[in-house]
Amino acid sequence: MPGATGTSGTPATPPSCQMNQLSVTEGHGGAASGLEVVPLLFRNTGTTTCRLQGYPELAAADSSGKQIFSARQTPRGPAGGLAAGDSTPPAVDLKPGQTASALWEWEAPATSKNLSCAAIGSVRQVQISLPASPGQTTLSWNISGSCSDDLQVNPFVPGTTGRQGGN
Repeated sequence: MPGATGTSGTPATPPSCQMNQLSVTEGHGGAASGLEVVPLLFRNTGTTTCRLQGYPELAAADSSGKQIFSARQTPRGPAGGLAAGDSTPPAVDLKPGQTASALWEWEAPATSKNLSCAAIGSVRQVQISLPASPGQTTLSWNISGSCSDDLQVNPFVPGTTGRQGGN
């Protein structure tokens, strides 16, 4: 309800978003200088405002769902994330129909630090979850041709670019 306030007269804090009220899709990504970048889009498909804060949790998995490695959470990567000098993820309040994003990036092709190229080439999906919500969403993904196991994810930011202050 617009203008809702808590008992102290301050605006009420929306509850944390739950996976069952979000649609998670890939935005338009690209590659440059050996870096692959894809914004993950989190659209509120529910009927009430909810809050995203922090980082989505990402795990690369094979076709049977077995996790191979997890994404490292970083405030910013070479292509985006939080603004320079900022290290605190913002609280993103999503009204129904609004979208937040988190940038997902990896070096490709690169030399694997910990895993064989064969293991990395078997990644077929990314499992996405929220820190305060049960359940997950799975997106198809094929990173064949890459030997990078340095998958990174930046925090939630408003808009669709995965970059703080950029829409």
